[in-house]
Amino acid sequence: MEVTKIDFTDDNVSKGNVVLIKNKFGTAGKYYARFERRTINDDIIIARIHERGVGLDDLTVKAIIGLYKKEVVTALGRGEAINLMDLGTLYIRAAGTVNSSEAAPSQMNLEPAFTPSKVSFEAVSSVKINSASITEPGPRPEEVIDLYTGRSSLNVGEGEVMRLTAGKVAVIRGSRIKIGGDEGGIFFCPLDGEDKPVSDRSRYVAVPMGQLSRNGCRELEFFLPPGLAADCRYRILVRSNYADGNRSLKDYREAFSVPLVITEEE
Repeated sequence: MEVTKIDFTDDNVSKGNVVLIKNKFGTAGKYYARFERRTINDDIIIARIHERGVGLDDLTVKAIIGLYKKEVVTALGRGEAINLMDLGTLYIRAAGTVNSSEAAPSQMNLEPAFTPSKVSFEAVSSVKINSASITEPGPRPEEVIDLYTGRSSLNVGEGEVMRLTAGKVAVIRGSRIKIGGDEGGIFFCPLDGEDKPVSDRSRYVAVPMGQLSRNGCRELEFFLPPGLAADCRYRILVRSNYADGNRSLKDYREAFSVPLVITEEE
């Protein structure tokens, strides 16, 4: 499955991809749009704050963020809504339908929700999209994590490569990545000199399904399979016919991760 990246008017200000995805279960010829986000974590935010030269060390900033997060979670647990630094309101909403007021407590589900503020809408309005691409629905791996070292593909610097520790546990996060179908699975694909998977699929190393400890639509967790060569470059192939819920596609979709290297235990 090929996805064409979108060119933005100012790469220093706005980055991202937008894809039009065919709606397999709706009206023929209809698509829905998805802005493919790059998720940043606290460490990246702290590093960016540090670059501003505010005079606070990283540990102090991290402690403040941690305390703020704790108070937000506590407030939610009390049923309160929180204005998150004027970026919007985090609140609790009731989901589901009920037959009567007496049945409401047992039939109604509570879930967190967020209403963005004017400030957030203005920030998004600065993103300019020049073009879009059309693709089929399918798995979208967005992040690879080495649970043994804590390394994440989102934190890999320019010119570096993501590393996974041989024999340890890895996690893939994204959307529609749940493995479904007898021919679905997770595969490590050796790369050629251009970082493209080799054409000979007999060289792909499969992750045994018994080594897949978590198989969700947004997260996969598994042990790295034996037979991976140290210091060899791979991409992880996610292959599935999963759609959503209990539905599956007639054919299989595939998506590759970023390039990565297998290393021995540190």
